[in-house]
Amino acid sequence: MTVDLNEHYGVTISEAGRTRAGYAAVGELFNRRTMNNIGISVRGEGRTWVSASDRALREARAQCPSRAPTDDDE
Repeated sequence: MTVDLNEHYGVTISEAGRTRAGYAAVGELFNRRTMNNIGISVRGEGRTWVSASDRALREARAQCPSRAPTDDDE
């Protein structure tokens, strides 16, 4: 799943597999203008896929830069 975090950044979250407790979700933040990853990875685990992806999305929102990307970020 892909979610826009703000007008500058988004995250793509996918299933990373099963754990003993349930599911693992991983994600990569990206610059929405260039569609390039910005080097921030997130992870979430939960008993269901929905809870794992929600945790990864919460982590992405917490780590999302508040500043607009610059040309150096490309």
